[in-house]
Amino acid sequence: MLGRFTDIVYDSAADFCGTLVSAKPKESKDGPSPKRRQPALLHKLKVVKREARRELRRTKNRGGDVLSAHKAFMRAVRAHHDLLKAISQNKNSRQAAVERRRFLRDPHRFAKRLLSPPVTGKPSFTKATADDYFREAYSDCDRSYSYQPPFDMPRPARPKHAFDIKFATLEEFSEICRQKSNGSAPGLNGIPYLLYKRCDQVRSLLERVWVERNIPSAFQVGRIRLLPKSSDTSHPKHMRPISVLSSEGRLFWTVFQKRLSQYMLDNGYINPQGFLEGVAGCVEHPTVQWEMLQHAKRKYQQITMAWLDLENAYGSMRHMLVQLR
Repeated sequence: MLGRFTDIVYDSAADFCGTLVSAKPKESKDGPSPKRRQPALLHKLKVVKREARRELRRTKNRGGDVLSAHKAFMRAVRAHHDLLKAISQNKNSRQAAVERRRFLRDPHRFAKRLLSPPVTGKPSFTKATADDYFREAYSDCDRSYSYQPPFDMPRPARPKHAFDIKFATLEEFSEICRQKSNGSAPGLNGIPYLLYKRCDQVRSLLERVWVERNIPSAFQVGRIRLLPKSSDTSHPKHMRPISVLSSEGRLFWTVFQKRLSQYMLDNGYINPQGFLEGVAGCVEHPTVQWEMLQHAKRKYQQITMAWLDLENAYGSMRHMLVQLR
């Protein structure tokens, strides 16, 4: 049963809730959509301005009262421009209201879209090039190499608190589901987080996986999508691989991550800094560094900082080296 975990979840949800087939967009029989019609008053003023311009030209050719014709033309021009300005201001105020709603709905997403707009582009290399690159980058023929700690390196003490082997309670699991975004892309089975948010019964399936300690293969398979880092998409190293895992696997490993983090913190094996729940490491670390620089500036002291950017940081670090810590 565990081998077909996601299939069972999908079939059970389809039988209970049913499926919804998205309707195809209707094709227009009249070809491309016509241009948007102008407001009636704007069109009327545009016609008046055109007629006033023609009347001014005819008056000049006949030698009539050019001054009166020019005044009438300028009145039509001002009326047309004033209406255009009012329409533009109304459009800008509506757009500003839309942007305010977007900001209040999700400030982080709004700032990200404003300051660092997404880079679009498709890979321009072949599949063979990608296979060769990722095979070389993420394979290690000696991955089980056993590292020995230096003789003067202190070793961690024995744990004082046991690892919590209980699965998440219904309240804890509901909170984990609530923190997941509905806009997250589902895995290969197409099951979103929304199913787990509205159907508490599927939690028992994940609990069975936890108790039997038999991880389904569906939890270990992801869909890799390459996102461009810049406009250069000629090589896989210029792309950012994003792994899209199944919703079930992400929820399951979130529970495991919470248990493991609590175990490491309770026993003092790690410091409560980044990548932990309730810790804004991306904000705290730059703030601390900024205060260090300001303190050195005020005290006229020297300070040296180094920022390291590792290429393929997660793939180039052996797990056995991390476990040595």
